[in-house]
Amino acid sequence: MERWTNTEPEHFLKQVKAGELTKAQIIDVREQEEWDYYHIETSTLIPLQTIPNRLDEFQSNGLPIYIFAHTACEAWQPAAT
Repeated sequence: MERWTNTEPEHFLKQVKAGELTKAQIIDVREQEEWDYYHIETSTLIPLQTIPNRLDEFQSNGLPIYIFAHTACEAWQPAAT
């Protein structure tokens, strides 16, 4: 990844509601149980522990990728991979 930045939830939500983001751009790194309880419909589940083996699934054609996690610490870990 070239760089890591934070985004405001309001801005992200506006983009989701407007249909401006693809499934490839919204990556949910929580576990299956958390995903089953709640997830953004236009997101892709790639549990945190599986990321090293699934890096090829991060294909957003140069568009930003948004990491959705339970905590901020979880969201930072994929960037370090």
